[in-house]
Amino acid sequence: MRLFTPLLLIFYAMAPFALADNILVFSAASLKAPLDEIAAEYEAQSGDRVTISYAATSTLARQIEFGAPADLFLSAHPDWIEYVAQFQTVPVSVTQFSSNRLVIAGNASADPLPLTSDGLTNALGRGRLGVPMIASVPLGIYAKEALEDLNLWVTVQGKLAETDNALTTRKLLELGEVPMAVLYESDVREQDGLKVLAKIPPQSHSPIKYEAMTLAPTGEKFAEFLRSPVGQMVLRDHGFRPQ
Repeated sequence: MRLFTPLLLIFYAMAPFALADNILVFSAASLKAPLDEIAAEYEAQSGDRVTISYAATSTLARQIEFGAPADLFLSAHPDWIEYVAQFQTVPVSVTQFSSNRLVIAGNASADPLPLTSDGLTNALGRGRLGVPMIASVPLGIYAKEALEDLNLWVTVQGKLAETDNALTTRKLLELGEVPMAVLYESDVREQDGLKVLAKIPPQSHSPIKYEAMTLAPTGEKFAEFLRSPVGQMVLRDHGFRPQ
């Protein structure tokens, strides 16, 4: 019996690691700052390993369509949740865990922006308005809806600098490549040197919904942590709004 004791000790010492899960999360790029923090806290508490792939929601949805093995899909627009759902052959669950607000942002020295045609024209000058792709990226979709509702679309339609996701749009603004950009309120909060020039009325566009779609049982554990008091607190600290 004495010969087997060391082996048993090694087995029990390794057991928690053997039971740990590797969770692959596909997440909207705008969630990067809070999600990195939430994932680190979840790993510390659970012993699981969380790997996160960030990109535009539309890009991630198409990757899942073509077989990418995500356990959890975090989307910034309900339409892309519906898109992914049509390719799933096993039951999935979808829950909202956060929301956001649209703003027009500029550098810290810029003046407040009146949401009028003249106000936008004067503020842009010869520059362009930064925005993610209006045909597919959630932030771009919401932005176009709002600009149309506010009768500002004709003013800016030919003056857009479109990018592949929210973080790239913010980077354009940070680098001074554009004088203004449509961003999520949380994006501005994360970056020194930028400020909100105008808040876009929420009623001017579809509700911004961050939803978690579980594609495997392991993904549900992390989705639950997102909705927990800890996950919600981190999201609020980074400028996101309650679920």
